[in-house]
Amino acid sequence: MNDNLLVCGGGNLKALDAEGTFGGYAVTFGTPDDADNVGDFFTAKTDYWLEGKSALPAVYGHGLDGVMKNRRLGYASFKTDETGIWAQGQIDLHDAWLKKVFELIKQGVLSWSSAAVAHLTSRQERLNSKGKKVFELENWPIGEVSLVPNPADARNSIRELKFLELPSLRETIRRSKMSESDLLREKSAQLADQANAILDPNRVSPSVWSQRQIETRSRYLGNEGERQTVKLTAAQARVHLKRAEDLSKEYEQLIGAHKTKVQRRAKYINELWSQYAGYKYAGMEVGRAMKLYDAHQRRMNQ
Repeated sequence: MNDNLLVCGGGNLKALDAEGTFGGYAVTFGTPDDADNVGDFFTAKTDYWLEGKSALPAVYGHGLDGVMKNRRLGYASFKTDETGIWAQGQIDLHDAWLKKVFELIKQGVLSWSSAAVAHLTSRQERLNSKGKKVFELENWPIGEVSLVPNPADARNSIRELKFLELPSLRETIRRSKMSESDLLREKSAQLADQANAILDPNRVSPSVWSQRQIETRSRYLGNEGERQTVKLTAAQARVHLKRAEDLSKEYEQLIGAHKTKVQRRAKYINELWSQYAGYKYAGMEVGRAMKLYDAHQRRMNQ
């Protein structure tokens, strides 16, 4: 069923009282100029298939969480106003796990996310004020609303559920107890590990290789020693360079959000920057090597 579901992030959840009542916008309306990076936006004219319904089932993490699984938290009542679709629910504070979920809501770290059946959704092409093509959702049949860590995705950004990556409830609770500086240090360490994996092709998962690539390498490169002379194909180099660029962008965001704290780690980050630069140079060398290798293949096939 996950293969046929689309999900869309909504607004932040707020605790409305001390008894477990919470609410937020499951869907926010927009205009062509508000369209997200995918190019979609919702309006009051979008058909959400809510006729005859007074409430929607509410779950945690679209039923993907290891602790909560597909446990129904209850039902969320809803109403439509000029901003979007407001959804409001009630959590049973007598349950230990649900009490922890409500604490996360009070801390402002959870948001709504709506799920719709993919084959029933439809879009209408529009142009925004800059002449860019965007799409207005005509049909978004909401089947359930979920509490998800914030931000799980950009607001009103539609994703396939099977590709949605959410931290577990346990992990979200753990992070909620950490200071901002500790979160920054942890994130930096994670990025460093990713960078090291990119820079060291021996640590890259074998799944990166397609079967066709492996067969091609085996055909043209005789023994194991020769196969080790070419670490990456040109395609792999592009993939890993793109990952390195993405990591660089993440550092830029961290620097913008936590300038003072990041400055304390300037030496460490500068070392990573030099690694990125070194890897880009290595990537160019791989590209040149692969051109020579391809020329060698053409000569052998003549």
